[in-house]
Amino acid sequence: MNDLPLRFLLVDLPPGTSAQHIGFARPLGERAAVIARLVELLPATTVNAEGRGSFKRATYEVTFTIVEPEPHSIEVEVDHHEGFVALKRLVAKTGWQMIDPVGETFVDIEASAGVGATSTNHSCTSRALSSRDRKDDARSRCIRMD
Repeated sequence: MNDLPLRFLLVDLPPGTSAQHIGFARPLGERAAVIARLVELLPATTVNAEGRGSFKRATYEVTFTIVEPEPHSIEVEVDHHEGFVALKRLVAKTGWQMIDPVGETFVDIEASAGVGATSTNHSCTSRALSSRDRKDDARSRCIRMD
């Protein structure tokens, strides 16, 4: 079982790059543009002058931290598994990847949202995971969030 909130990084890695190679992350854009994109995709998002923001719903909150002028990553915290729904939309629309910084693995957001747990895949690279990948990879792990 994990302590909440769960912490992740949103990054843009080149195709074929593993999560362990976060140093290859491409800039996400200028900070103002990144914030504007977050607000566009998650309209209720609020961000302060220091680059700390949140997206709140009745059952969960997702917080974002964007501190660099041209960030290579966004720090994300989610306080309940329902927050993966918002993160799934964000990742799908931007093409960014979500990484568990502790395990240096990609987070399979679709599986995480569907099972109410954090599902990661240790063997994947920066590409979308197929259903077959999730079922066949014995090294995938799920961490309960309840």
